[in-house]
Amino acid sequence: MATPRFSPQPDTKPDRRRLLRLSLDLHDGPMQDLTAVGFSLERLRRDIEELPLDTKGLGLQVEGIRDQLSDIEVSLREMASAQAESARAGSLADLVADEIARFRRLDDAEVHLDVDELLETETDSQRIVLHRVLREALTNVNKHAQASTVSVRLFESDEVVYLVVSDNGVGFDPGVLHGGLGLGGMHDRLQLLGSRLDLESRPGGPTTVTAAVRRWRPS
Repeated sequence: MATPRFSPQPDTKPDRRRLLRLSLDLHDGPMQDLTAVGFSLERLRRDIEELPLDTKGLGLQVEGIRDQLSDIEVSLREMASAQAESARAGSLADLVADEIARFRRLDDAEVHLDVDELLETETDSQRIVLHRVLREALTNVNKHAQASTVSVRLFESDEVVYLVVSDNGVGFDPGVLHGGLGLGGMHDRLQLLGSRLDLESRPGGPTTVTAAVRRWRPS
């Protein structure tokens, strides 16, 4: 009797990474742009109301545009949530492992890991922002730090999930943080989640980036 032949299971990690990257791109690209446009429309509406003219028609047009943008934002949020849910097949530790593997392909620095492999966030937004902070921090190490050693820690303490990325590179003055480091937006996003991003560095190093995410689920 012939031995049954089994086809190997396809590697789903590339698909999961693409789904998660699409979710991240939606959160950090079009959705943030829509928020900015919404603020601009609100300022325009107030300016129109102050004009010494009959501006009722213009006001209705602005309201119509704002309603359309709201519909688009809802659709994007649903799409991003669907993609993030599909990507949840892997654990948070898997995402960290994927980013470390990506970093090792780009940089020769020695990486030390201390990751709680059972740790998960409460919401997709928390998960996504932790992933983005890790990628931004490792990208900065590769581009700027000239580090020989990098450490990544993922752990929980007192209902707070911590992601800590440290390197022994050349460092910099946080007081003159360049926009190109890409962490400013992460700081704002963490604040929106009731959490924080801390950056410690000095010329000559070391540098430590800490994301502290409160374990809570918004009502």
